[in-house]
Amino acid sequence: MQKGKITVFFYVDDIIWAYPKEEEAAAREAIRGLQQRYKMTRLGEPKWFLGIRILRNRSQRTIWLT
Repeated sequence: MQKGKITVFFYVDDIIWAYPKEEEAAAREAIRGLQQRYKMTRLGEPKWFLGIRILRNRSQRTIWLT
């Protein structure tokens, strides 16, 4: 099995997934596995995480944490 590039940031009950488009299927599979075991709510694209503001520019492929 080849390992992909999926990054998971978590703290207590907050989780953020980060992955390139080519890893989307693997990420969704991992998320489904967790959803089968735990109650999870999808809140959309994050704007804040642990008091850190997340600014994302998809066209320039950049992420700023402030």
